[in-house]
Amino acid sequence: SGEANMIVLLSVRRIENVKIVGVVEPALLGKVYRSGNKVLDVSEDFYSGEQVDLNVALDEARTATVVTLIGNTVVEEALKQGLIAAYDEVEGVKFAQMFNM
Repeated sequence: SGEANMIVLLSVRRIENVKIVGVVEPALLGKVYRSGNKVLDVSEDFYSGEQVDLNVALDEARTATVVTLIGNTVVEEALKQGLIAAYDEVEGVKFAQMFNM
């Protein structure tokens, strides 16, 4: 797809047998979005990671226990690839969390 060569930030953390993956569009890093009681905090501590192609990041996300996806292009591509079925939105920014327990 046309979006496949987009560069995103991929963070991978392992806590015992839990693998936590974050995929974030670089322009959103460090920002906080609010809408009603929803808060999306794209904290640099948590989400800064290596810069990789979006498809590489989504492949990594497939094997994760917990995945957070932040950014419209990231979420739309994940939907297209069947990685997620639903998403949330705050201030026009789409995000999704997925659990593979």
